[in-house]
Amino acid sequence: MKWNKASFRMPGRVVLTCALGFSVLLCGAGAARFALAGQQQDDAERVGADIRSGDDLTTFVVDIKADKASNEQNNANPAQGPGTFSRGDTWVDNGTIYPNGSIPEGLGKEPIPGARKLGSYVQRGVFTIGLDEYMLAVGGAKSVSPHMAFATELLSFNDGSTILLDGLWPNANFTIERVVLGGTGRFREASGTAFETNIGEATDGFCNLRLKFKIRKTSNGKHDR
Repeated sequence: MKWNKASFRMPGRVVLTCALGFSVLLCGAGAARFALAGQQQDDAERVGADIRSGDDLTTFVVDIKADKASNEQNNANPAQGPGTFSRGDTWVDNGTIYPNGSIPEGLGKEPIPGARKLGSYVQRGVFTIGLDEYMLAVGGAKSVSPHMAFATELLSFNDGSTILLDGLWPNANFTIERVVLGGTGRFREASGTAFETNIGEATDGFCNLRLKFKIRKTSNGKHDR
């Protein structure tokens, strides 16, 4: 991951972050990729379109890729060197929303070629752990904190609809349940939770994310307009 426009390294390898890479495609994969892109477009049009009121929950899933170039960080410790982070540091970054399954899990994974962009993403937060505990989680340790930050996320979809989330934010390879505060457009008066999984680091070190929403409308849609 890159902080303060500098990168840090793990022993023996560069720490991965979340940038778009490239894939070498065989000619025979073209038809399958075209079919998948068509299915993703259909799924994109249905995301959150059937939110119900009352006790019934609407469930849908999206993937998110952060934009390395957008990341800015303020250090809580003036003596803190570049290329790291510690508890209390704040940051903000942007990203892109994709349909579920567009970003494979694991290290060095990028959105699949032709993945449909569903909208944009903004995140701000404050770290609750330091770099050392994050690095242990990247390596697969389960004895560390399952969360690495307290953060707010705003998902803005292509039709102008938005969803706002808040709460603890997952450490590498963990899942955290987050609160859906509300939304606009087709998500107006939505409430519920989202299970957010930190599914791995992409080729520039930023974390890829998967969000599984479970939401309902709180007013039987009487204020929709």
